[in-house]
Amino acid sequence: MNLIRTQPTILPSVTGVGPGSTLPMRSGKKKMSLDVTLTVCLCQHCGSVSEVYSGNITHNLTEMAANAEIYKPLWRPEEINIKTARDLIEPLKNGLAKLHKTPEHFKQFNPPNGWGDYETFIRFVQEYLRACEDFPEARVEVWR
Repeated sequence: MNLIRTQPTILPSVTGVGPGSTLPMRSGKKKMSLDVTLTVCLCQHCGSVSEVYSGNITHNLTEMAANAEIYKPLWRPEEINIKTARDLIEPLKNGLAKLHKTPEHFKQFNPPNGWGDYETFIRFVQEYLRACEDFPEARVEVWR
């Protein structure tokens, strides 16, 4: 099935990077950040889709994500069979609860270069979770 991109309806996204942030690159070049996208099928017949959410977060926060047990759901969902936003809801809720429970533990993973931090990561996860709850049937796509 060919996916035809239509004019997207994009919810607000978080960049999560510091000075000199880069735009998403999907051309195979080395990326400095993770792009996440939720898409919904507009037409079963022709396969057209629309982007309903996109977000971006720096790779500098992978250690924080790993400690909150949401690295794979965020960065490598295909490795744990996450295909739809519905599949992400529980892992993101659980990770967010861990992040809120012990902020000082997670703040130790703030990168020294200032590109990303605990507060930005919390915001990113909250917004992504909200989009997953709003569009549970959306397909999860990541570019890293």
